[in-house]
Amino acid sequence: MTAAVKYCGAKYKEWRCKTRNEALYNLFASNDGEWFERLDTLIKTSIPDPDLSRDVLKSPPLTNTTLANVDQLL
Repeated sequence: MTAAVKYCGAKYKEWRCKTRNEALYNLFASNDGEWFERLDTLIKTSIPDPDLSRDVLKSPPLTNTTLANVDQLL
């Protein structure tokens, strides 16, 4: 969720949304077209290895890595 907030916060004007919250809503509410592609890209970029253990998922280094990966999309 943190990665999505960062991503939408940086891109909402480019996507012609009035607010960051509108972009965040569209990202998760739309399940087709360009919004789905944006969400898919965000997920694949921010967490490239989906086979993570539960311990790793809760770790601060994963959060830092995930947010650094989102920077690649910006």
